[in-house]
Amino acid sequence: MTRTGRSRAQIADRRLPLDTAAPWPAFQDILRPVLLDRASDRPTAAELVEGLATVAKC
Repeated sequence: MTRTGRSRAQIADRRLPLDTAAPWPAFQDILRPVLLDRASDRPTAAELVEGLATVAKC
């Protein structure tokens, strides 16, 4: 498995801790549910795009 593949597997299995520091808090608040929530609770692609577009306007 490639390094990228291992990293993806660790993230998917929640074995790679996410840093609690938030250098980009608005951006990270939008991505956190995408990375951590169960698949059924994650935002849709359209919701993600809308949230990221809002942050990009700041």
